[in-house]
Amino acid sequence: MDNEKIANRGVWFYLFFSLIFMIAIYPYFDRPDQAVSPWIFAFFNSIVVLAIIYAASVRKYQFWVVLVLGLIVLVLHWMPSITIAHRTMLWIQSFLYLYAIYLSAHHLTNTKHIGVEEIYAAISLYLLLGIGWTSLYLLIDHLQPDSFHYEQVSQGVLTWSDLLYFSFITLTTTGYGDITPAAPVARSMAILESITGLFCLGIMVSGAIGRYVSLKVREDFGELED
Repeated sequence: MDNEKIANRGVWFYLFFSLIFMIAIYPYFDRPDQAVSPWIFAFFNSIVVLAIIYAASVRKYQFWVVLVLGLIVLVLHWMPSITIAHRTMLWIQSFLYLYAIYLSAHHLTNTKHIGVEEIYAAISLYLLLGIGWTSLYLLIDHLQPDSFHYEQVSQGVLTWSDLLYFSFITLTTTGYGDITPAAPVARSMAILESITGLFCLGIMVSGAIGRYVSLKVREDFGELED
């Protein structure tokens, strides 16, 4: 199956909007004073997982890898009170997002067709980086409490939406400073995220958009000449 046919399937369109939906809506359900309702987190995460599975469906071996990882993540989401299950879920979820990042990056670097779907793929890659690092930060904070200092939280681990906010602030190198990495491993991860964010935005995202704009300009110029 060639890249043009893959693009017409809209796989990156669905992944992009599922990521936007999760980022925009879920934090309103995340409360620091109580456990997150399993079905709420499972619901929002399942949308993203299903979109990743659909994006991987263009090749059989990728599909089965993502399907198995996604199903394990969704099952473990229903056992948040069991510490080992929750930590296992975070590990597998981080790997799932990492694999989804690879899929989108591989598509962008190997495609000869640049269209709207490739723009969705490039932005999805950037969003996946932010969410993937969120899972890693949450795992770090569970393994080593107080790895992050947040002036509004005196003790205990931070919530997913807290670390989602920190992740994207770090990814964009904005650095407001209200949440800061305190443990050495947390600081190292923050440095790596900043580097990957600059690389992704400067090369992958801007490159895809630049190629798309250049193609549209050439097409419009050709039409004017005709």
